[in-house]
Amino acid sequence: MEAFFKEAFMYFKSGGALMLPLLALAAYLYYCAFMLFFKLARIMRACKSPDSIMENLREFFGGESFDLRRDKEQIKPRFDALRREIMPPVSRALSTIKILAAVAPLMGLLGTVSGMALALSEIGGGASGVAEGVSLALITTQCGLSIALPALVIAMFCSMLRQKILVNLSRCESDLILEGAEK
Repeated sequence: MEAFFKEAFMYFKSGGALMLPLLALAAYLYYCAFMLFFKLARIMRACKSPDSIMENLREFFGGESFDLRRDKEQIKPRFDALRREIMPPVSRALSTIKILAAVAPLMGLLGTVSGMALALSEIGGGASGVAEGVSLALITTQCGLSIALPALVIAMFCSMLRQKILVNLSRCESDLILEGAEK
């Protein structure tokens, strides 16, 4: 295990000065992504069915107690308020994740340019300087892409969860409205 960490540190070190900002970007990006994912999973569980929404109404509406099954004219305004409360923070977090995922390959590209500049400046000095510059270029590019690709997959998955939540809320709202019309 020690050899793995030593090798990883040497690889990280050979990436140059941009590896530390890439590491910080990755840490913040994945923190945001996983926090959003867990928040969406919690909301999804709470919004699966009209019964689960009824159980979680107090949490959604700040401790206010009411029964939507008896108070039918409150269904639409309450569900609209619920959407307005839940979706804007989710949309902002999703946008943040997508922006950070787009920045990672650009930082890798900056490392590529720096590495190629180093390689070109070392052409007269020998093969080892050129190899070091090319290595720096490839490592930062690889790290930028390695950070961005999984983050984009997580962002797409969170976007799908967001859509499922909206569909579940609409379905539950319709079920509660129709439940009163059938009686």
